[in-house]
Amino acid sequence: MEPNPFAPGNSKRVTKELAQRSVLMAATYSILCFTLFIFGLIIWRGAPVLHQYGTEFLTRKPESLELVTYDAGKQLSIPAKSFKTLQKYNPREGLFTDIQDSSRSTEYRTFKIEPGSVIGDGYLSNVEVYNNFTAKYLKREFTAPAGFELSQDTEFQVSPDSYTTLTSQSPKLQSFPAQSITLESKSYSVNFQQKEGQMQAKTLVKLAKSPLIYKLYGNLTDVADDKPAELMPLYIPRAQSVLLTPEQYQACLADTGDFKALEGTEVINTTERISFTIPAGKHTLPLSSLKTLLEENPAASALHSHNLEKGAIFLDMKKTSDSLLLPLSEFEALQQDNPQLKISDIGSTSYESPYKEFTLTKAAQIKLPTTDMSAFKAANAGAVNENGQPRLKSLSEKVFPYSAGGIAGPILGTATLVIACMIIGLGIGVCAAIFLGEYSRQGKLISTIRLSMMNLAGVPSIVFGIFGLGLFVSLAPKMTSTPSIDDKFRFPVIPSFSQPDLRTQEKERIMIIDKDKELVHQLRSAQQQGLERYYTGWTFLSFQGWGNSLIAGAFTLAIMVLPIIITSSEESLRAVPRGFREASLALGATKWQAIKTAVLPYATPGILTASVLGITRVAGETAPIMFTAAVAAKSDLPTNFSALPGVGLDKFFSFLSQSVQAMPYHIYTIAGKLPPSIHIKPMQYGSVLVFMLIVMIFAGLSVWLRIRVRKKYKW
Repeated sequence: MEPNPFAPGNSKRVTKELAQRSVLMAATYSILCFTLFIFGLIIWRGAPVLHQYGTEFLTRKPESLELVTYDAGKQLSIPAKSFKTLQKYNPREGLFTDIQDSSRSTEYRTFKIEPGSVIGDGYLSNVEVYNNFTAKYLKREFTAPAGFELSQDTEFQVSPDSYTTLTSQSPKLQSFPAQSITLESKSYSVNFQQKEGQMQAKTLVKLAKSPLIYKLYGNLTDVADDKPAELMPLYIPRAQSVLLTPEQYQACLADTGDFKALEGTEVINTTERISFTIPAGKHTLPLSSLKTLLEENPAASALHSHNLEKGAIFLDMKKTSDSLLLPLSEFEALQQDNPQLKISDIGSTSYESPYKEFTLTKAAQIKLPTTDMSAFKAANAGAVNENGQPRLKSLSEKVFPYSAGGIAGPILGTATLVIACMIIGLGIGVCAAIFLGEYSRQGKLISTIRLSMMNLAGVPSIVFGIFGLGLFVSLAPKMTSTPSIDDKFRFPVIPSFSQPDLRTQEKERIMIIDKDKELVHQLRSAQQQGLERYYTGWTFLSFQGWGNSLIAGAFTLAIMVLPIIITSSEESLRAVPRGFREASLALGATKWQAIKTAVLPYATPGILTASVLGITRVAGETAPIMFTAAVAAKSDLPTNFSALPGVGLDKFFSFLSQSVQAMPYHIYTIAGKLPPSIHIKPMQYGSVLVFMLIVMIFAGLSVWLRIRVRKKYKW
């Protein structure tokens, strides 16, 4: 019989036992201490952020923070909504005084667009921004008249051939006095020999637009930005005589590399030009003439919103549009600069907007998100004080990305991603658990499946990210009438009866294949033009992947959480007494009826717990989301929720094919990818605190659901 270790005579054993107990207790309570320290630090730093910004932190999108030092000023204006933000970001007593309510009336024009209209890109975009309006393109043309404005008399110089073409296209140009002039320009003829050597990065930047042919070893963009004086190796494959501008030649002479001893011969070039002056004001020219005029005079400043590279848009409209709205100044520009735009039912209306007027008592550094700072500047643009000086005088400006606004985008993106993931994961996981627990017979195959699940549970998350990138992003099958040029392989399924319209072709970079020409040559030509898709008139099963999208991320996370769901669901099914199944079968129920009515309801608490625990895991994963679904965007919401009210599978799949913002990737971006700054720390700690609260809420929800469902189903 062992002696009592705690007897008075066994003090050494007592001391040893107490020491062991103390070590075990310290190891246990250290977990609590570490948890309290981490959570306490997050709450200590994050709670003031939520207190200062309130619900605005949860409802605004991430934005850049602008720090502008303004001089003191009176009668400054700002929209009332932005004034609340101004006070939140600059909570200093006595900085803003004489605060008064005011309003501003903005005059608008209402109108309708008629079929057969021609409009410039920028003007159409403006109409679409102000209205729930999306137009289709019929075709593009360069012959359409285009309006533009010159703020002052401007001299233009063109070649004689161009002048002849311009005056034939637009006889109006002949009314401006023109004269022939001869321009002289200096260049240097430099002989480069076949040679391997080194040259400074800043010199190579100058030579980038020269006709010199060489092979560069290294990334010029990275080096030129950080170390412009660094020598970079290059190879000139053959002897060349090259004309360099004086600036390029001087850069070569000042170079410290192996080509500094170059000698050049001065060359004087003469060019015949036609010079004429167009007076200030509004003018109209064919779009091709305006393009030629501005290309040959890059220093000229002409105000317009036309697309000189693609031409004007012929709208594809079968009927008159609904009533549209534009501010008065922008409506006038729309009318004057688009002579072939047919509009009707022109009306006028005005809207009152609340503003705040205040006095900035002293020169101070004002912090505001970009949208509010832009509104502040616009509200005071052109306003002067009694001395004729601008009321709002800027002394210095700094911008810090992702340091203002809120986390509405990441929260909505995370919620969308998790919901899609759990729909997929629960559907597959519960079905697999039912099969393994109720239908399968033990054998080598089932043992292999269970072993695979155990191994899957131990795979690092970054491996799931790489797996999702390779399978779902790059290789997954997709039914489409416009397959990617770079897809792995494809099978034609059915004919497609709807060719993409011109707008879709431009947006998605689609080439329409000519059936009379060789497909391979057309695809090679499309790649050279930067096109990404093509249309042949067939719908294909194309193995091109789903791209960086919500659906790719959801499938990746679903596979990641499957071991948790399957294992927990199977254990919950096994916990239901065998007698429930036997009683159902004895009453004549089929196997599935017995499972559905007598097993699943009682296993639901465990399945729900596993599901919510799976949510808390996938919601916090960064690597899989980063590789398959996430995008870091300061301006847009995570997904195009406006697509949801639409009818049809196309809009639903378009919704699933978008990238999303997500809280883990957002936190990774602001904490690891941006330079450290005191201005970004509130966003960091505020985001982490909100994310931590979301995870804790889900964990509490799992406990509440389990208790509630267990009360409903007892055995």
